[in-house]
Amino acid sequence: FHKGKNMKKSDEKFVDTDKAKALKLKAKEKAKALKLKEKEKAKAAKLKAKEKVAKAKKKAKALKLKMKEKAAKAKEKAKLIKAKEKAKAAKLKAKEKAKLIKEKRSKFLAKTYHVTSEEEAIAIVESVKKQYYDARHTCYAYIIGSDRGTVRAADDGEPQGTAGRPILQELESLGLYNCLLTVTRYFGGTLLGTGGLVRAYTQAAKDALAASEILDITVGIPLRIVYPYTLAGKVEYALRNSLGNVEHQEYGQDVTVDVLIPESGLSALKKELSELSNGSLPVEEGEPVLYAVTKDKKIIKNY
Repeated sequence: FHKGKNMKKSDEKFVDTDKAKALKLKAKEKAKALKLKEKEKAKAAKLKAKEKVAKAKKKAKALKLKMKEKAAKAKEKAKLIKAKEKAKAAKLKAKEKAKLIKEKRSKFLAKTYHVTSEEEAIAIVESVKKQYYDARHTCYAYIIGSDRGTVRAADDGEPQGTAGRPILQELESLGLYNCLLTVTRYFGGTLLGTGGLVRAYTQAAKDALAASEILDITVGIPLRIVYPYTLAGKVEYALRNSLGNVEHQEYGQDVTVDVLIPESGLSALKKELSELSNGSLPVEEGEPVLYAVTKDKKIIKNY
């Protein structure tokens, strides 16, 4: 009986060893399957990331192409605007005589000019006198400097205070500066008298100013912004909101834009650009300048 009892224990031990081996093998296979699953998961994640990068590159490429097409379109538009301006100038020149003011057979031709110095104003007056050499008088007035520091009115042979002063008063009534207004008179053979001259020169000046484009002067800050194509839409939207005037755009690896921003909107724009890019957009800031924007979006600096 003792012998049989010992054999039974040995058999039980043998059975337990097989069970442990089976469990160990099962655990090994499970670990292997788990490792394989993790590997496949990592591979899938890598593939997904690769696809995401490829998609982003494709999107950036498409955006870059779109921006280039936009730039080409803008260039073509600028060319067309220039041609229209030329045609408009020619048309205006053709109509110049029709805009002459007539008073008792005397003719008054008024013109406005943008000037930034007294020397420039005097040179223009001399050129007008040469152009209309057969006219009796070329009277004028000008105001130069934002502080209105240089002011002059000339009657050019008309009775004192009947020509230059009325012209100057029209400039002052609109708060203008850096402006010259000339009125050339062809004498018609009949004297107009003091009152008649004042009325004629005043009306000529009024009509010339009404036909001119009067611009608002703004203090602006030149900026150079470099941004990726993926942020193009957001940056352009921010620039439009800040009333930015784009002077130049360049399309390379990134977009580089030179823009003139009103000083009053600078802080808000810089904050918006920082927020949309997490502070990663490089922005170069230049010295403040005075500028004006014409109706056809032309920028005039150092006005």
